[in-house]
Amino acid sequence: MKPLQIFDGHIHAPYFILIDGGTAYTAEEAMKLLGIQGFKAAKQLEFSNHFLHITDDGRWLHLVDDWLYTQWHSKSIRDQIVKLAGKHDIFTCSVGDTDHSFDFEYYRDGKLIRQYVVEDMNYDGGHVTRDFGVPLPGEAEAFRHTDEIDRVLAIARSIGIVIDHTPENIRSFTKRYGGLSRLLPNPTFLRRLFGPKLEAEPHPTAGNAPV
Repeated sequence: MKPLQIFDGHIHAPYFILIDGGTAYTAEEAMKLLGIQGFKAAKQLEFSNHFLHITDDGRWLHLVDDWLYTQWHSKSIRDQIVKLAGKHDIFTCSVGDTDHSFDFEYYRDGKLIRQYVVEDMNYDGGHVTRDFGVPLPGEAEAFRHTDEIDRVLAIARSIGIVIDHTPENIRSFTKRYGGLSRLLPNPTFLRRLFGPKLEAEPHPTAGNAPV
């Protein structure tokens, strides 16, 4: 199994931080701005470690998390995103590993203008728990997708972010980790990790997405 996998033009991952104008920074500078510490450049990755992928589309810088949700779990990174949004438009999105949860948020002109959160704590298809701001123009079409990652990345594309990841344009960084074994018994987690999940039933909110 390779920690870096690309499906349908995007890195197979649960959490994306996309920064408009972020290409002005080196990968190391971007990590420092977000308070990401301890990661070192690596040409070869081991699944047993944390890892972070960084690429760009010529305008937006893409920081892509691992399936341990290392960056997603960091409150300090979220705080830094709010600060950095004073200088750059930022779009973030995430999906669950074993359920139908997903979320996205969009900072523009220094303000949070859109946030949408679906939680699926009971594994029953998910429920909208946060719906802030005016729906973005691409949301209605994006909600037609059955897979949560396709939804959030379609919304990212609708605001002008080009997502066409290729291995030669990706820099990978790693940090040692030693506690992975507790995560492995869940077969659904492994399915999401090793490849795209099977075709899912339409999300209950998909047909009623705000337009």
